[in-house]
Formats: sequence, structure tokens, C-alpha cells
Amino acid sequence: MVSRGMIKEKKTALKPKVKSFKVRVTRVKKADLGKKMGNVKYQCDELSLETQLIVKESCPNGIRFGIMFNVLGSPQDGDNEIALALTTFVSSVSDERKL
Repeated sequence: MVSRGMIKEKKTALKPKVKSFKVRVTRVKKADLGKKMGNVKYQCDELSLETQLIVKESCPNGIRFGIMFNVLGSPQDGDNEIALALTTFVSSVSDERKL
């Protein structure tokens, strides 16, 4: 039969081992979390670069669309000269983008 004294001695002997195990588990969790955070930061940087490229490409398109809508509205207002000038401008901008 096992006495209470023997169980208490075994528990006392195991305390440092359990504590060191908990410390090791904590270190591993922190290291794993650090890797995950580094990966998330990298993905955020990549997403930021992609967003900047999309904005850089979409702004000229938005300007061209605005000019084209003005070209479509100009003949209704009787401004054929403005429509011609805007059409020429849009064509020259489009040609420059192809280069």
C-alpha cells in the first residue's frame, strides 16, 4: 500500500520537471506565434504593394473615362470643338500608354 507521505514526496519531486516542461511549452508557443506574426506582416506588405499598383493603374483609367463622358456630352451641348479636342487628347494619352 502506498502511503500519503510517499505520494507527497513523488509530487514534490515532480514539481521542478513539470515547471520546466511548462516553460518549454511556453517558449515553443511564443516562437510559433512569432513565425505566424512574421508571415502575416509579410502578407500585409505584399497586399499593400499590390494595392498601390492597382491604384496607380486605375487613376489614369478613371481620368480617361471622365474625359470620354465629357466627349459624349459635348455634341449635345453644341460644343463640337471641345469634343474634338478631348477626343484627340484621350487618343494621345492612350497611345503613350501603349509605348
